[in-house]
Amino acid sequence: MPGYDSLVNFPPIAGAVTATTTTITDITPVPVYTIPAGTLTVGSTYRVTAYGRYTTGTTATNLTLGVYYGGTSLLLAGIATTAMTISQTNAPWHLEYLFTVRSIGTAGTVYGHGWVDLGTSLTATTHYPIPSVTNAAISVDTTVNKTINIAATLSQVTGPVTITCDHVLIENLSTLA
Repeated sequence: MPGYDSLVNFPPIAGAVTATTTTITDITPVPVYTIPAGTLTVGSTYRVTAYGRYTTGTTATNLTLGVYYGGTSLLLAGIATTAMTISQTNAPWHLEYLFTVRSIGTAGTVYGHGWVDLGTSLTATTHYPIPSVTNAAISVDTTVNKTINIAATLSQVTGPVTITCDHVLIENLSTLA
């Protein structure tokens, strides 16, 4: 049966969330999408698109950025510790990630792949594939409600160091017509 794209975190409300700390921070703007318990099936596929901006001072700063399942404790995919370009104001970043459910239950599994473009200026970017380690099954619990989150960690906050997520779009690519 054919499927179609369905934006599941509708309406996407403008309302940026900014991290300014060295601890992992959920930067998902509202509405934060929750996958209802028991709705994932084998073959369910989702696309997560997030974008925003970052600002750095003259001190070297590293960033981790990724897509998380159920808060900030289970990383689905993201960039490993990566150097941000210094002396940037509102440099862009963009994340795309697709994942497919391979098995369901309390130890269900998903596989996924995507990329992060991290602006090195307002007109240039560096492209990073995600996950940044060998792609393997990720164990997820499909029997309870779980949110899809974007989270970031900064290595230091000296100077005006921030990372902001302006929008997150989550699409269910397996909704049946």
